Amino acid sequence: MQKAIVSHSFGKDSTLALHEVLSQGYTIDALLVSVNGADKRSWFHGLSSSAMERTAQSLGIPLYPVASRGEDYREQFVGALTVWKERGAGCCIFGDIDIEEHRLWCQRVSAEAKIEAVHPLWGRPRIDLVETFIDLGYKAVIKTISKKHGVPKDFLGATLDTSLLREFKRLSIDPCGEGGEFHTFVYDGPIFRSPVTWDDQGVYESEHGYTVIL
Repeated sequence: MQKAIVSHSFGKDSTLALHEVLSQGYTIDALLVSVNGADKRSWFHGLSSSAMERTAQSLGIPLYPVASRGEDYREQFVGALTVWKERGAGCCIFGDIDIEEHRLWCQRVSAEAKIEAVHPLWGRPRIDLVETFIDLGYKAVIKTISKKHGVPKDFLGATLDTSLLREFKRLSIDPCGEGGEFHTFVYDGPIFRSPVTWDDQGVYESEHGYTVIL
């Protein structure tokens, strides 16, 4: 049985990738999550350490934060992969879909750590992946939206469901948010022991967009 670690963002794609490899019989040793060394929140999705820990507990998989200042992101990630390679993990699971630059980065850092990079979602149509995620019974909220892509502000905090997908299509918004249009937080689904609770501490606005503070 293949032992693995997962590069996890707590969003829909990494959660679906985790679902896929668990269904294939992989044993997951840890959730690797990159966090900002200053505020301890996850990079890009901005999740608090407490929200990440509660999610890891519900999934029954240890959390392994990888802290970086930004400029040393790659170095710290390779170091974390190396640690788990030495602990017996044979591969790292990534949730990338079809952006070649992302896949190549994952392959390079994995090769540097002498561990295999696995992309269970690679090459599948974006809309099919989101529909599969919803049909499997996963629950996610829109945690972050981008001003650049014109995503309506009232989508913030919305549940990712079929009605929202219809709105994405009507507004020509990528259903997977692969261009940074939005990010999600997954709080329940088939691989969760129980729904994850969180504290909604309001909305933070930056020059780039809006984020629900969890």
